[in-house]
Amino acid sequence: LGIRVLKPLWEIERRKLLEDLISSHCKVVFSCVKKPWFSENWVGRELNLESLGELEKISREYGIDLCGENGEYHTLVLDAPFFKETIKISRYSIDGHNGSFYMRVEEFFLEPKSS
Repeated sequence: LGIRVLKPLWEIERRKLLEDLISSHCKVVFSCVKKPWFSENWVGRELNLESLGELEKISREYGIDLCGENGEYHTLVLDAPFFKETIKISRYSIDGHNGSFYMRVEEFFLEPKSS
């Protein structure tokens, strides 16, 4: 068929991927987390070096994928260097369903970046 599969992140160490994301000035929050690994306190929490350290502890203890590749958690990118505007969430609630806690965004706005 002449199809070539590209997997640019395959076999890159998981911690390095997350550290690179954090150091690239992306603002990422946890938007959905699954029990029993996470409590609802993780919803809306920013991915940073502190939360990465806690993710590593959870990964070691329970064997979850550090990047959440098996659906253990999901994230939402609110800002990145290539975004023209920043997503600002002004109000959200946390709902639980089928063993997961997730963010229900109720109000948000786009904030222009200064040049």
